[in-house]
Amino acid sequence: MNSLYIIDSNAVLRYLLKDNLVQCEKVKNTLDEAKKSGKQVFVTREVVMECVYTLTRFYKVSRIDIFSALKSFFDTSEIVLENRELVMKTLEYFLMTNISYVDCLVLEQSKRLGGELVTFDKKLLAKSK
Repeated sequence: MNSLYIIDSNAVLRYLLKDNLVQCEKVKNTLDEAKKSGKQVFVTREVVMECVYTLTRFYKVSRIDIFSALKSFFDTSEIVLENRELVMKTLEYFLMTNISYVDCLVLEQSKRLGGELVTFDKKLLAKSK
């Protein structure tokens, strides 16, 4: 028997947005089943990236609402978030700045790895100093 669910961005978005109640309920049932059975729900950092992009660009959700919704979703015991510390720090940085989530991720990763950021993006370069 499988002890892990892998959840994609569409499932996370349906759950957060509740814009398709049938799909939202299916995700909710999966999360409930995971909690009851001790299964885990794995979310990749790429899924987070796609969720942030979609919520920002297509749904025009504010940064604070994106941060709050994702943080709440990821703070449940059954969610296993790939590189949790990196993703959460990136979400915090995304909340506090006006640069894209991907740029926040690159910036945070360059700090963690101690590497020199090479970019032509002046806004990003300024944040890296």
